[in-house]
Amino acid sequence: ESYKYQGNEITVMLHTGGTTGKSKAATFTNMNFNSMVEQFKYNVNNFSRGDKMLTVMPVFHGFGLCSSLHLPLSYGVGCILIPKLEAKEIGNIFKKYHPNHILGVPTLFKGIIKCKDLNNADFSYVKNIVSGGDLVKNSLEDRINKFFAERGANVKIEKGYGLTEAVAGATFATGEYNHYGSNGIPMIGTNLKLVKPNTDEEVHIGDMGEICLQGPTVMHGYYNKEEENNKTLQNSWLHTGDVGHVDNSELFFDSRRGD
Repeated sequence: ESYKYQGNEITVMLHTGGTTGKSKAATFTNMNFNSMVEQFKYNVNNFSRGDKMLTVMPVFHGFGLCSSLHLPLSYGVGCILIPKLEAKEIGNIFKKYHPNHILGVPTLFKGIIKCKDLNNADFSYVKNIVSGGDLVKNSLEDRINKFFAERGANVKIEKGYGLTEAVAGATFATGEYNHYGSNGIPMIGTNLKLVKPNTDEEVHIGDMGEICLQGPTVMHGYYNKEEENNKTLQNSWLHTGDVGHVDNSELFFDSRRGD
Protein backbone atom coordinates (compact mmCIF):
# COMPACT_ATOMS: atom_id res chain seq x y z
CA GLU A 1 0.00 0.00 0.00
CA SER A 2 1.42 3.39 -0.99
CA TYR A 3 1.82 6.24 1.45
CA LYS A 4 1.60 9.93 0.58
CA TYR A 5 4.01 11.96 2.66
CA GLN A 6 2.44 14.82 4.58
CA GLY A 7 4.80 17.07 6.50
CA ASN A 8 2.21 18.26 9.00
CA GLU A 9 0.89 14.79 9.81
CA ILE A 10 1.42 13.75 13.45
CA THR A 11 3.41 10.53 13.32
CA VAL A 12 5.31 10.25 16.60
CA MET A 13 4.31 10.43 20.26
CA LEU A 14 7.04 10.46 22.90
CA HIS A 15 6.14 10.15 26.56
CA THR A 16 7.93 12.54 28.88
CA GLY A 17 7.75 14.17 32.27
CA GLY A 18 8.02 17.40 30.33
CA THR A 19 8.64 20.79 31.85
CA THR A 20 6.42 20.12 34.88
CA GLY A 21 7.19 16.52 35.80
CA LYS A 22 3.68 15.25 35.06
CA SER A 23 3.52 12.34 32.64
CA LYS A 24 2.34 13.34 29.17
CA ALA A 25 2.84 12.52 25.50
CA ALA A 26 4.53 15.04 23.21
CA THR A 27 3.29 14.82 19.62
CA PHE A 28 5.43 15.39 16.53
CA THR A 29 4.91 15.69 12.82
CA ASN A 30 6.98 14.26 9.99
CA MET A 31 8.39 17.74 9.49
CA ASN A 32 9.49 18.02 13.12
CA PHE A 33 11.71 14.95 12.82
CA ASN A 34 12.94 15.64 9.30
CA SER A 35 13.79 19.24 10.17
CA MET A 36 16.33 18.00 12.70
CA VAL A 37 17.90 15.82 10.02
CA GLU A 38 18.22 18.87 7.76
CA GLN A 39 19.61 21.01 10.59
CA PHE A 40 22.44 18.59 11.25
CA LYS A 41 23.68 18.95 7.67
CA TYR A 42 25.07 22.32 8.69
CA ASN A 43 26.79 21.07 11.83
CA VAL A 44 27.85 17.51 11.09
CA ASN A 45 28.92 17.31 7.46
CA ASN A 46 31.13 14.24 7.50
CA PHE A 47 28.44 11.56 7.46
CA SER A 48 29.09 9.17 4.57
CA ARG A 49 26.98 6.31 3.25
CA GLY A 50 28.27 3.11 4.75
CA ASP A 51 29.41 4.75 7.99
CA LYS A 52 28.27 3.25 11.28
CA MET A 53 26.85 4.91 14.37
CA LEU A 54 26.87 3.43 17.85
CA THR A 55 23.19 3.57 18.80
CA VAL A 56 22.86 2.88 22.51
CA MET A 57 20.46 5.64 23.58
CA PRO A 58 16.91 4.45 24.46
CA VAL A 59 14.57 5.13 21.56
CA PHE A 60 11.66 6.18 23.76
CA HIS A 61 12.98 9.74 23.82
CA GLY A 62 14.05 12.15 21.07
CA PHE A 63 17.82 11.84 21.52
CA GLY A 64 17.63 8.12 20.94
CA LEU A 65 14.86 7.93 18.34
CA CYS A 66 15.82 10.89 16.17
CA SER A 67 19.49 11.73 16.73
CA SER A 68 20.68 8.13 17.12
CA LEU A 69 18.34 6.29 14.73
CA HIS A 70 16.27 8.37 12.31
CA LEU A 71 19.05 10.87 11.60
CA PRO A 72 21.83 8.40 10.68
CA LEU A 73 19.51 6.21 8.62
CA SER A 74 18.43 9.31 6.69
CA TYR A 75 22.07 9.75 5.63
CA GLY A 76 22.61 6.11 4.76
CA VAL A 77 24.58 5.56 7.96
CA GLY A 78 24.08 2.17 9.56
CA CYS A 79 23.12 1.84 13.22
CA ILE A 80 24.88 -0.50 15.62
CA LEU A 81 21.80 -1.00 17.76
CA ILE A 82 22.64 -2.04 21.34
CA PRO A 83 19.38 -2.19 23.34
CA LYS A 84 21.17 -2.62 26.67
CA LEU A 85 24.83 -1.71 26.90
CA GLU A 86 26.92 -3.69 29.36
CA ALA A 87 30.21 -2.09 30.43
CA LYS A 88 32.06 -5.37 29.94
CA GLU A 89 30.99 -5.45 26.28
CA ILE A 90 32.25 -1.98 25.30
CA GLY A 91 35.65 -3.21 24.15
CA ASN A 92 34.18 -6.01 22.03
CA ILE A 93 31.69 -3.64 20.39
CA PHE A 94 34.42 -1.26 19.25
CA LYS A 95 36.72 -4.05 18.08
CA LYS A 96 33.93 -5.78 16.14
CA TYR A 97 32.00 -2.86 14.62
CA HIS A 98 34.37 0.14 14.49
CA PRO A 99 31.68 2.84 14.91
CA ASN A 100 32.47 6.10 13.09
CA HIS A 101 29.95 8.18 15.04
CA ILE A 102 29.28 7.99 18.78
CA LEU A 103 26.36 9.82 20.38
CA GLY A 104 25.59 9.41 24.04
CA VAL A 105 25.38 10.81 27.53
CA PRO A 106 28.51 11.54 29.63
CA THR A 107 28.14 8.17 31.38
CA LEU A 108 28.74 6.39 28.07
CA PHE A 109 32.01 8.22 27.50
CA LYS A 110 33.10 7.55 31.08
CA GLY A 111 32.61 3.85 30.38
CA ILE A 112 34.61 4.05 27.16
CA ILE A 113 37.64 5.75 28.69
CA LYS A 114 37.61 3.33 31.64
CA CYS A 115 37.52 0.28 29.38
CA LYS A 116 40.89 -1.50 29.73
CA ASP A 117 40.24 -3.48 26.53
CA LEU A 118 40.61 -0.21 24.60
CA ASN A 119 44.00 0.79 26.05
CA ASN A 120 45.80 0.01 22.78
CA ALA A 121 42.89 0.55 20.41
CA ASP A 122 43.14 2.34 17.06
CA PHE A 123 40.37 4.96 16.86
CA SER A 124 41.47 6.56 13.59
CA TYR A 125 38.08 5.58 12.13
CA VAL A 126 36.11 7.74 14.60
CA LYS A 127 34.63 10.87 12.97
CA ASN A 128 32.28 12.30 15.61
CA ILE A 129 31.78 12.07 19.36
CA VAL A 130 28.75 13.94 20.66
CA SER A 131 27.41 14.18 24.21
CA GLY A 132 23.98 15.33 25.35
CA GLY A 133 21.47 14.76 28.09
CA ASP A 134 23.70 16.05 30.90
CA LEU A 135 26.56 18.44 31.56
CA VAL A 136 30.10 17.40 30.64
CA LYS A 137 32.46 18.60 33.35
CA ASN A 138 35.69 20.28 32.30
CA SER A 139 37.93 17.49 33.60
CA LEU A 140 35.86 14.82 31.85
CA GLU A 141 35.95 16.75 28.58
CA ASP A 142 39.74 16.85 28.77
CA ARG A 143 39.97 13.15 29.57
CA ILE A 144 37.68 12.19 26.69
CA ASN A 145 39.53 14.33 24.14
CA LYS A 146 42.91 13.02 25.31
CA PHE A 147 41.69 9.41 25.24
CA PHE A 148 40.54 9.59 21.62
CA ALA A 149 43.52 11.68 20.46
CA GLU A 150 46.00 9.19 21.92
CA ARG A 151 44.30 6.49 19.85
CA GLY A 152 44.49 8.32 16.54
CA ALA A 153 41.08 10.00 16.37
CA ASN A 154 41.08 13.57 15.08
CA VAL A 155 37.99 14.58 17.08
CA LYS A 156 36.89 16.62 20.05
CA ILE A 157 33.75 15.92 22.00
CA GLU A 158 30.89 18.19 20.97
CA LYS A 159 28.04 19.05 23.30
CA GLY A 160 24.46 20.09 22.80
CA TYR A 161 21.32 21.13 24.62
CA GLY A 162 17.89 19.83 23.87
CA LEU A 163 14.78 18.24 25.23
CA THR A 164 12.12 15.84 24.01
CA GLU A 165 9.67 18.69 23.35
CA ALA A 166 12.05 19.94 20.63
CA VAL A 167 12.66 16.41 19.26
CA ALA A 168 16.23 16.31 20.64
CA GLY A 169 19.04 18.80 20.12
CA ALA A 170 18.26 22.52 19.93
CA THR A 171 21.81 23.92 20.26
CA PHE A 172 25.17 22.49 19.29
CA ALA A 173 28.75 23.27 20.31
CA THR A 174 31.15 22.71 17.45
CA GLY A 175 34.17 24.41 15.92
CA GLU A 176 34.78 27.89 17.30
CA TYR A 177 31.80 27.57 19.64
CA ASN A 178 32.99 24.40 21.34
CA HIS A 179 34.22 25.76 24.67
CA TYR A 180 34.18 24.50 28.26
CA GLY A 181 30.69 24.61 29.67
CA SER A 182 29.20 25.67 26.36
CA ASN A 183 26.23 24.08 24.68
CA GLY A 184 26.95 26.08 21.56
CA ILE A 185 24.60 28.08 19.40
CA PRO A 186 21.06 27.33 18.18
CA MET A 187 20.71 24.90 15.31
CA ILE A 188 19.94 26.60 12.01
CA GLY A 189 16.28 27.60 11.87
CA THR A 190 15.93 27.51 15.67
CA ASN A 191 15.56 30.70 17.69
CA LEU A 192 16.49 30.95 21.37
CA LYS A 193 15.78 33.55 24.02
CA LEU A 194 16.14 33.73 27.79
CA VAL A 195 13.36 35.22 29.88
CA LYS A 196 12.57 35.85 33.49
CA PRO A 197 10.74 32.70 34.67
CA ASN A 198 6.98 32.71 34.08
CA THR A 199 7.20 35.86 31.95
CA ASP A 200 8.00 36.93 28.38
CA GLU A 201 10.53 39.52 29.57
CA GLU A 202 13.97 38.82 28.14
CA VAL A 203 17.01 39.04 30.38
CA HIS A 204 20.28 40.81 29.58
CA ILE A 205 23.30 39.06 28.05
CA GLY A 206 25.11 37.15 30.81
CA ASP A 207 22.09 37.01 33.12
CA MET A 208 20.40 33.72 33.98
CA GLY A 209 17.00 33.12 32.47
CA GLU A 210 14.55 30.46 31.37
CA ILE A 211 15.43 28.96 27.98
CA CYS A 212 12.73 29.41 25.35
CA LEU A 213 12.86 27.89 21.88
CA GLN A 214 11.14 28.53 18.59
CA GLY A 215 11.63 26.59 15.39
CA PRO A 216 10.72 23.66 13.14
CA THR A 217 11.53 20.93 15.67
CA VAL A 218 9.28 22.25 18.45
CA MET A 219 6.53 19.73 19.18
CA HIS A 220 3.00 20.08 17.89
CA GLY A 221 1.84 19.89 21.50
CA TYR A 222 1.05 17.54 24.35
CA TYR A 223 -1.65 15.02 23.53
CA ASN A 224 -4.98 15.99 25.13
CA LYS A 225 -3.27 18.37 27.59
CA GLU A 226 -4.67 21.79 26.78
CA GLU A 227 -3.73 23.34 30.12
CA GLU A 228 -0.14 22.08 29.87
CA ASN A 229 0.09 23.32 26.28
CA ASN A 230 -1.05 26.79 27.27
CA LYS A 231 1.73 26.95 29.88
CA THR A 232 4.48 25.46 27.75
CA LEU A 233 3.68 26.83 24.28
CA GLN A 234 3.21 30.59 24.41
CA ASN A 235 3.08 32.76 21.29
CA SER A 236 4.92 30.06 19.29
CA TRP A 237 7.69 29.82 21.92
CA LEU A 238 8.45 26.63 23.85
CA HIS A 239 9.12 27.48 27.50
CA THR A 240 11.48 24.71 28.59
CA GLY A 241 11.70 25.31 32.34
CA ASP A 242 15.50 25.02 32.03
CA VAL A 243 17.75 27.87 33.07
CA GLY A 244 20.97 29.11 31.50
CA HIS A 245 22.76 32.21 30.29
CA VAL A 246 24.20 33.43 27.01
CA ASP A 247 27.70 34.90 26.63
CA ASN A 248 29.22 35.80 23.27
CA SER A 249 26.30 34.13 21.45
CA GLU A 250 26.88 30.77 23.19
CA LEU A 251 24.50 29.04 25.57
CA PHE A 252 25.84 28.02 28.98
CA PHE A 253 24.26 26.44 32.01
CA ASP A 254 27.06 27.16 34.47
CA SER A 255 30.37 27.98 32.85
CA ARG A 256 31.92 28.36 36.32
CA ARG A 257 31.59 24.71 37.21
CA GLY A 258 34.83 22.95 38.02
CA ASP A 259 35.72 19.29 37.95
